[in-house]
Amino acid sequence: MPAMKQTLGQRIRRLRKDADLTQVALASKAGVAQSVISDLERDVYDEPSASLIAAIASVLMKTPQYILTGEGEENSVGKLAPAEHDLLHLFRLLEPTDQQRLLGHAKVYLGVDVPAPSKRARKQHPSE
Repeated sequence: MPAMKQTLGQRIRRLRKDADLTQVALASKAGVAQSVISDLERDVYDEPSASLIAAIASVLMKTPQYILTGEGEENSVGKLAPAEHDLLHLFRLLEPTDQQRLLGHAKVYLGVDVPAPSKRARKQHPSE
């Protein structure tokens, strides 16, 4: 007997749980209220916005097409080694400030001199 096709809400719930995220955590990382995730998982929305699906897909590391239909390429990160996939998954679970801190540590560790983006533009001193 063929498996029943999941609804959008069932798919988002499964992918969220597979990623070890609560509704609150997924909502925070996607930039929406927890109630939006709850409504999505209960199939309240007939047609969620493209930007909402894109935000959720980014957090879950899936393609928007897969989120919407359950078909096509599932992973948005391409062909990564298992350790790379795990590292990216863990990185995306961090809050943005912690992501920037971790990137800074990695740059120091590797001796890479790439300036980190800043929310506040630094005023340039006249002698520089």
